[in-house]
Amino acid sequence: MGKQRASWLSPPEVPQAPLPWKRVTVINIAGFLDFQAELVAGSLSSAGCTAHVAELTLPVLDVLRNNPSEFRAVNIARVLDLPENHRALVEELRLLLGSGEAMILPACLGLEENTLPALQQALNVPVKLLPTLPPSVPGMRLHNALRRRFQSLGGLIMPGDTVTGAQLERGSINALFTKNHREVPLRTRHVILASGSFFSGGLEADRQRVFEPIFGLDVEVPEDRATWSKPDFFTPQPWLQFGLKVNPRLQPCHQGEHTQNLYAIGSVLGGFDPIQQGCGAGVSMLTALFVAEQILVAAEACHEPA
Repeated sequence: MGKQRASWLSPPEVPQAPLPWKRVTVINIAGFLDFQAELVAGSLSSAGCTAHVAELTLPVLDVLRNNPSEFRAVNIARVLDLPENHRALVEELRLLLGSGEAMILPACLGLEENTLPALQQALNVPVKLLPTLPPSVPGMRLHNALRRRFQSLGGLIMPGDTVTGAQLERGSINALFTKNHREVPLRTRHVILASGSFFSGGLEADRQRVFEPIFGLDVEVPEDRATWSKPDFFTPQPWLQFGLKVNPRLQPCHQGEHTQNLYAIGSVLGGFDPIQQGCGAGVSMLTALFVAEQILVAAEACHEPA
């Protein structure tokens, strides 16, 4: 904790090294256990930046503070984002800023898009946020932004529904069936499978086999059952690299034949260890981008909407 980490993409409110300031105030929220301001300050100091730690005690947070299980980043943000709490927040942070040229807080505000810009304008210094343990405020804000964008383009989200099967003809899926819609088919030109691995039910296993439960797709698994796992719990486990057999376009196989309009992305794919290699999020994002490009190219070639 408190160390710098490499990142492919970061929200603009997350501080990025090297910091352009010589003096930074790191804010800790009294009673908040998911952020260690001293560790952050220590890391900044070792990088040549003078870091001062201060504690925010804002009384409006006392109700949450009295219940440690509720004193989490998202709940704090719902309080601090309220317009009626803006003035008190600004006044206390202004007192805590001291000689700092910038301020770093745990990401416990900003579910509403205007909160952080208004805070920076009032304090007249850059305010940066460090993500906390999941669910994180920046992650939720990004999720909401992506959902709004998807829906604005005509996308439909069906919360709580589950795909139970598909109609496969001549190597293509022309209909999906879900738990809530039962016999009513959902027609589509392209299908993207992002069901995850074992932890989310995208792959399942018994003592004899590993299988993909929705479409019955082929899974890359060693034949020798004894090689699936290792006795030492802390050793990289081979089963974490199990996943679907796909071609270079990330189209999975069904009974040895590649599907024409079905693509797989994320951890349902095999060949990598998301825990040992720390690449789970990267694989998910890049395979999603790659598949989106494949669909757009295919649609353009057929002169049809994606």
